[in-house]
Amino acid sequence: MRASKGFALTPSPWSKRDLGHTESAIQAYQNAISLAPEHISAWNNLGNLYRKLERNDDALVAFQKAVEQNASDAVGWFGLGDLQHALGREDDAIYAFLKAIEFSANYASAWSGLGSCYMVKGLLEQALAAHLKAIEIDAFAWIPGLPWRSLHTAGEKRRSQPGLSHRAGVGSPEYAGP
Repeated sequence: MRASKGFALTPSPWSKRDLGHTESAIQAYQNAISLAPEHISAWNNLGNLYRKLERNDDALVAFQKAVEQNASDAVGWFGLGDLQHALGREDDAIYAFLKAIEFSANYASAWSGLGSCYMVKGLLEQALAAHLKAIEIDAFAWIPGLPWRSLHTAGEKRRSQPGLSHRAGVGSPEYAGP
């Protein structure tokens, strides 16, 4: 998350041993990529390792390389969206999450990430619709820090409007977009 919203990008406590293993894994993925640059899982895993070390610029490049290698890689788009959201680049994150959903419509984490971006932008109805979709896909979807009261109020407002169902979310005919 972002410090400007009261959250900080805080690393997990790492021992030197864990950091050494992470650096070794990064080297192994870099070696694999040098042999097979089209290997999108290697790019995605490399991006995740860089995020673990808060090397966000490197992570961004890795996720971008994954989606360059395969534009329909939902996992790469999700990684890119999740990183962009953490960096406060909500419009870029929304684009990436929508691409992930385009290629994997039942990607609950992408729907949840999309909802979180909409929350940051103050688009409560869209946030509610996206989070409800995530929960519909995976009833146990973990949605960290979600201000349910704000979403509930937006949902009540939506349900009180004639002609709009409470399920009118992204991709439905009733969804007008942000």
